[in-house]
Parts: sequence; C-alpha cells; structure tokens
Amino acid sequence: MASPNIVMRDPTMYRILYKEHWRTGKKWCIYPMYDFAHPIGDALEGISHSLCSLEYEIHRPLYDWVVEHSQSMLPARPRQIEFARLNMTRTVMSKRKLRALYPQIEMPDETEDLTKLGKYGRMAMNYLKENEPARYKTLMRFGKMYEKMSAVEEEANQLYLINVLPHINNKP
Repeated sequence: MASPNIVMRDPTMYRILYKEHWRTGKKWCIYPMYDFAHPIGDALEGISHSLCSLEYEIHRPLYDWVVEHSQSMLPARPRQIEFARLNMTRTVMSKRKLRALYPQIEMPDETEDLTKLGKYGRMAMNYLKENEPARYKTLMRFGKMYEKMSAVEEEANQLYLINVLPHINNKP
C-alpha cells in the first residue's frame, strides 16, 4: 500500500464471478485480470517485447513484477515497451472503426496480419520498420507512406517473377 504507483498498491490478480461465461459456460468462476494474464501470456507465447500504448506505462511495474516472480515457471522473459499512437492523415487506423465502416471485410486480429490487407498494409509495416515507435503522438502524412508504394510494388513484382512465373511457364 505504500507504493507511489496506484497499480502496485493492492493489485487485483483474479476476479470471481458466479455467472455463465459466453465461451466456457459454467466450467470456471475465476478469471485472471489483464495485468496478471498479459505478462504470463506473453512469456508462454515467446514474445520478447510487448508493445503497448502509453496508457499502459503505469502498469509496467506490475508486468515486471509478475514476470520476475514467475520466471522459474515461464520459458521466456518478455519486456513491456510503451509507445504513442500513430495517426495518419486521410485514413482510419482503428480496427473498431474500420469494422463499423466495412462489416463485410474480415479484419485481421493481430498487427502482424496487416500484411494481409494488401499493399497499403505492407506500406504501413515498412513505414513502421523504418521509423521507431515514438513517445509522443505522431501524425504522418499519407503521401509520405504513399511514396514508398513504388518500392513495395517493385518488390512484389520481383517476388512474382522469381516465384510464380517459372511455375506458370513450366506447366504442360
């Protein structure tokens, strides 16, 4: 209770709820809280760096505490790193808002699945690889990312020429 960080004063690790769960039914009545489950899940999945938005910065001491006190049972020791939101002009970046606008399109669940969204997803991933996550809110011009499109398209064309075209030409 003496910690200056309110999250560390008396952290809640589990909640008990005697109600039917939408997925598990009445099999369980005890559920781990996010702050407890997050670092354990990351360690079990072999994640080395958990990237979170800045509002989770106050939760990092608890993340580190759970990892430290569970490390003998966990295969990896992940780190939590916080960064600011990346906004882009003339675009919608929120999956929740995109789902509302385009309910017929299946949205990826994980950030690395952005590459499945086509060339714009690949452009965003290339931009993020070239520019480190910021500690302040960033507003990027869409045109800056669009300039990278020619390089992405050229790479895609080369992959097509190397991997697909020889198989098409060799068919009887």
